[in-house]
Amino acid sequence: MQDIDLLLPLVAAYHDFEHIDSDEAGRRTALLRLLGNQDLGGIWLIYGNDQLAGPRALRISRVRGA
Repeated sequence: MQDIDLLLPLVAAYHDFEHIDSDEAGRRTALLRLLGNQDLGGIWLIYGNDQLAGPRALRISRVRGA
């Protein structure tokens, strides 16, 4: 998954900005899990002028019994 290499620095920068304690291995594991299971949500890569502008992540929560 080549998108991982694009996403890791963006996620690291976001975690730094939000003061979230994480390491690259943990971020990689979380991204691989999300990208590998559509039931968890998805990540869309946003491009502008043929350059990556940033990701948008959506986590899907389902209410049990609904």
